[in-house]
Amino acid sequence: MNKILYSGLILLIIHLVGCDQNQKNEEETQLGQISGTLENFSDCKMFEWVLRTDDPGAGESCINWNYDRILQELTLNHINTGFNCCPGELSAHIFSSGDTIIIEENEEHSVCDCECLYDLHILVQEAEDKIYQVKFIEPYIKDQEILEFQINLSEDTSGSYCVNRTIYPWGP
Repeated sequence: MNKILYSGLILLIIHLVGCDQNQKNEEETQLGQISGTLENFSDCKMFEWVLRTDDPGAGESCINWNYDRILQELTLNHINTGFNCCPGELSAHIFSSGDTIIIEENEEHSVCDCECLYDLHILVQEAEDKIYQVKFIEPYIKDQEILEFQINLSEDTSGSYCVNRTIYPWGP
């Protein structure tokens, strides 16, 4: 009986130590991980194109960003990203890989035979006070320049970055 009790006690200790180690590994994995959400997006801008003085033209895709060091929140406004004219819900998958913040933009469906430009407002959480490479994965850029740039959140709390776009829906 003592052998059974002793064996059971050893198995219980091994199980508890293993569970504690798994919990520590999960916590370490979660630390420093970027998360984010697509907060909102504009309507299609091609039908009611109104240029303000602070908006880039239709031939550019731009990111205006602001960083709140206290909240560790990075706000990214993607001006003139291309989607279908009838996209349903727009979404963004925001994650990190090393020191790269990746924003993969998506649409629910593409049922219309047209494309247009939208503005997306993205909130990135758990952004540390350091240098990041920011990369956008856009569905309609084809072989145009990828929207990718570096930001140093320990030095700058705001900025912008633009790339030229020459094909439809940005250009002819």
